[in-house]
This record gives sequence, structure tokens and C-alpha cells, in this order.
Amino acid sequence: MTLKNLTIIIPLGPDEDQLPELLGDLTQLPRETEIILVTCGGDMVENHPMVADSLLVDRVRWVRSAQGRAQQQNAGAQAANRDFLWFLHADSRVTPEVLTALETSLKISPDALHYFHLKFKQDGPRWMRINEWGTRFRSQVLGIPWGDQGFCLLRKHFEQIGGFPEQVAYGEDHLLVWQAKQAGLRLCCTGEALITSARKYHRHGWAALTLQYQRLWIKQALPEIFKLFRAPHSLKISPDALHYFHLKFKQDGPRWMRINEWGTRFRSQVLGIPWGDQGFCLLRKHFEQIGGFPEQVAYGEDHLLVWQAKQAGLRLCCTGEALITSARKYHRHGWAALTLQYQRLWIKQALPEIFKLFRAQFSDSKK
Repeated sequence: MTLKNLTIIIPLGPDEDQLPELLGDLTQLPRETEIILVTCGGDMVENHPMVADSLLVDRVRWVRSAQGRAQQQNAGAQAANRDFLWFLHADSRVTPEVLTALETSLKISPDALHYFHLKFKQDGPRWMRINEWGTRFRSQVLGIPWGDQGFCLLRKHFEQIGGFPEQVAYGEDHLLVWQAKQAGLRLCCTGEALITSARKYHRHGWAALTLQYQRLWIKQALPEIFKLFRAPHSLKISPDALHYFHLKFKQDGPRWMRINEWGTRFRSQVLGIPWGDQGFCLLRKHFEQIGGFPEQVAYGEDHLLVWQAKQAGLRLCCTGEALITSARKYHRHGWAALTLQYQRLWIKQALPEIFKLFRAQFSDSKK
């Protein structure tokens, strides 16, 4: 895959004034790359000065749509003539390193939803570094990137997951990610950072806007988590994945084991951390590439294998079915004591692995 097979879709609002900078960045692309600007009316016309003065004036296509960012992006996707769709916001900046990372990422994992780290311009409050690291935690640990991180995916997958939902008042990008996860589509970080404006944090207040975003996305995520629990994966499953199962306990343990079953689903599907009793299955070459089960640890070798897979970029894939296992040990050791012990041990073991994952991605972005 090359960037010649790429359509860039940029939705435009009424107050966009940073588009010329982005268009200047896109002159680095091959002439075959398709660029679509989507407006919902107003004064954004084909001879607008922001485009007329650009070197890309003869390469830009205009599309009009109904009002709303979801509608604009869907209209752009419908008009696209290339296989890959890259959704960019008008206040983003694209460096040569971003383009190289995207091309490499698409070649390695074409059947994935690709996204970038986020780096804020120096036009916002001094606390924006906190938001950058929060974005990394949300997207890489929780697996929830947002639209300003530059989603890129195959058009056929975009259509299969239903496109951006148009019936919501906010968070269409957030919901697209949940649709991808529920369909079994892999999320893949390119390792590079898109640069975006932080001016809105000055206008609305850093603390107020940051807290508002957290409240809204968590509120929107809760029903999607339950959908994820119930949804079988509908896309074809790649052999290049670490596969695992849900877990169902026999009736030989305490009556509270249903709580453990749902906890296992949350840990494995939302946090992306299945354990060994969920029946790992993967290609031998991938098992060898990630180093196999670590032998120097006292416990949690299955847990650490998952982190090795995540750090190597190996996809995790739930089959949608449940393995049945015994719960007798919860009778022997006590349900509450054993459940709490497991949670304490895996969280303690996970913390350094999260930092390893961050460092690996940070090193990739500096190459």
C-alpha cells in the first residue's frame, strides 16, 4: 500500500481559519492522493481564499453535506475513490514523519483502524502536557482514541461498521471506535503524533473543558461496554492475532462467581487483558517473536504474555464463545479473599507494563 491509494477527508466548520496550514502540509503527498473538503454550506465555496491560494487548489474536491461533523465525514467517505480513508481535522498539522509512519502502519496492518498520538501546539494553557499523556493512556491502555487523532482505515471496513453515527449530539468519533471494537476491528497506533490546536482550552478554561470531556466520554462509553460484552465479532478474524475466550465457571464454586465472569469480560474486552484460563491461541511464529511465557516470574506469566503481545503490536481477538472452568478453588480459599488477591496481584504487575508500553510508543515516535 502507498499513500497514492488514500483519500483524505477534512470536515469544515464555519469558523475554520487554520486550513491553509494543513493544506500546506499535504503538498508533500503524491498527486494521486485524493483530498476532499466537506462543507455543510455557508461561505465555504470552491473559490474560497483559504483554498484558492493553496498549491493544492487544482487537487482539492469539494463535497456538500447536511449539517454535522458525522454527516460531513460520512458524505466525504461516500464520495471517496480510494481504498483507504484518512479523517483529519482542519486544525491538525501533518509532518513528514507522520506520513511515513502512516504508510508503514498501513502496510503492516491494512485491516486495522489506525490512529496517532496527539501533541498540542503552544497556543493553549501550560497544562496541555497532562492532556497529551491522558490521551496516550485513554487510547493505548483503554483502547479509546478520539477523532482528532486522525483515524485511517479501509473504506470497506468503514462501511461494514456503519460509518460515523449521525443521530448523536456529540462523540461520533468515540462511538465509531466502539463500533470497530464490537466488530472485532483491530486498533493500531502509528507511533507518531499529530499536532493540533489547543486554543479552545484557552477560550473555555483548561480545567472546565478537560473535565467536561472526561464526563461526556465516560457517560457515552458505559452502554457501549455492555454492547461489547454481547457482540460477536462480525469481521473476518485474522490469523495474526492472539485469540482468547470468555470464561464461564462450573457450578462447583460460590454463588458469587457470576460477578467474576463479568469482571473477566470487563478486564479482557474493555481493558484488553485476558488471562491464561481464557485459552490463548496464536501462531507459533508470533509466540516465538514475543518471547514466549516469561519463566523468571513467580506468578502471572499468562498476564505478562499478553503485555508482551500488546507491546509488540499483536492484535487481541475474542472468539465470542466461553470456555468452562472449575471454581472449586474459590470455595477452598474463600471467594472474597481469592478474588481480591487476584485483583491486587494483576494490577501490581500491570503498572510497570503500562509504562513499558508508553516508552515503546514514545521511542517509536522519536525514530
